[in-house]
Amino acid sequence: MLIKKYTDKEIVIGVKKRNRKVLNYVYLKFFPIVEAFILSKGGNQAEASDVFQDSIYAVYMNVQNPNFVLTCSFSHYLKIICRNLWVMSLRNRNRQVITLGGNDNSIPDVPESTIKEENEEVAKMDLFIEYLADLPRACREVLELYFAEYTYKEIANELNITYGNARKIKHDCIKRIHKRIINDIRFKKLMDDGSN
Repeated sequence: MLIKKYTDKEIVIGVKKRNRKVLNYVYLKFFPIVEAFILSKGGNQAEASDVFQDSIYAVYMNVQNPNFVLTCSFSHYLKIICRNLWVMSLRNRNRQVITLGGNDNSIPDVPESTIKEENEEVAKMDLFIEYLADLPRACREVLELYFAEYTYKEIANELNITYGNARKIKHDCIKRIHKRIINDIRFKKLMDDGSN
């Protein structure tokens, strides 16, 4: 049985209304990605499940705001929330280790370098989203579909542009964001801090 593919707009509306079919779709489509990410960062399946559930709740709370606007693909938005929650979980775990001291082996120690790397990744992603929101509408539309894993052909059909234009707009817009990010003082500071 084929699962209906929902657009980002349909997903946001479905989450807002707690539509069971949409929530099942979100779980089936995105949980494996989140689980793989958490496992790759030293977490386990229970932690991945907790982070995912907390992320869905955070999305639900965010979309209740009448001023909420999705400025990137839903997939990208959810991944950022999951990543942020995982980083907070690592920080809290690290605080517990410090509070309890070195004699309690029941709480795993999280290397400071792991937390620092995660913080840097989140900060870079925040910069990317900030600059994505500032792009012209045509750029945002192409990139949002691209990040939602649409093919160039699907992007062209969806936006009523040519295949070549879809590729060119994506390339030019990514280049534009990249140039702005590497010239951003915050990014330079992140890179300087990361090299120390």
